[in-house]
Amino acid sequence: MIKSSFGRFFKRFVMLCFMALCGTPGFADNITTSPANCNSTTLNTSTGPATLNADWEANNINIAWYSDGTQITNDANAATQCTYDQTFSLPTPPTKTGYNFAGWKAMPVPSIYTEVQYIEFDGARYINTGIVLKDTANIEQTFWVQMDSSALNNFQTLFGFMASGGTPRYGVNVYQKKWMLGINTTASSASTVTSSVYELTYATIGTTQSLKNSDSTLVSANVAANALNSNTLAGYFGARNNNGSAVNYVSGKMGRSYLKQNGVMLYNYIPVRRNSDDVAGMWDTVSGSFLTGTGSGTFTAGPAVQ
Repeated sequence: MIKSSFGRFFKRFVMLCFMALCGTPGFADNITTSPANCNSTTLNTSTGPATLNADWEANNINIAWYSDGTQITNDANAATQCTYDQTFSLPTPPTKTGYNFAGWKAMPVPSIYTEVQYIEFDGARYINTGIVLKDTANIEQTFWVQMDSSALNNFQTLFGFMASGGTPRYGVNVYQKKWMLGINTTASSASTVTSSVYELTYATIGTTQSLKNSDSTLVSANVAANALNSNTLAGYFGARNNNGSAVNYVSGKMGRSYLKQNGVMLYNYIPVRRNSDDVAGMWDTVSGSFLTGTGSGTFTAGPAVQ
């Protein structure tokens, strides 16, 4: 999403994240013969070894242009698609009385939304991420959270799932005022959870999983490489997917969050409010979707990001 900038009046847009310009950048493999996602693989054939080399094809990215809140749709110069890491044409510079055009700026969310500091979860609503984790390697997940002080003794899951037999399971949880992780474990933090703001990072490195607040480790445990191999459940955000049913809802404020694995962004949530009707939800820059959640409760938007 790209927006025009006119002098000081639009200065705040200059500081926004560039990611939304090109969505999830990179290249896609174009191999139709298994195995794929490799640089080269040698196979044995009836006539001897054969080498298959990956055929990489750059991703195409959709572009939308906005000026003063209105999408530009009738400018033949404006590119509507580009190839990753390639140049593309710009629209004709727009005009606005009393302002000098200062250039185009990438925006993390479309202009029909306002980015807010957080979304208030009321304990009865969650987001189904649709992401099914089947590997424990190199997971990185971040959360900005401020738990409701009246619900700190409750079992609450920031993100997680659990099969009917108890495993496989994954969770970043609060229970009895303690942080609890993670993959097939109930390891809990020694420190007490309060209603302060936490900036959490859950990560798996080798055979270790850990949860940190900023740079301070809250809790860690071992993790087996094959612990999620049989998982078929998508992770829920703001609750736990308990074999298809939502439980352990969050009561509190949840801000930006992302989930990566092996360096690939799986979701990147930005809390927003839709301008037309004030509906609150998360904008996912990976899928380009506005997620308003599921459940009987409501999401409430926090103050706008300045």
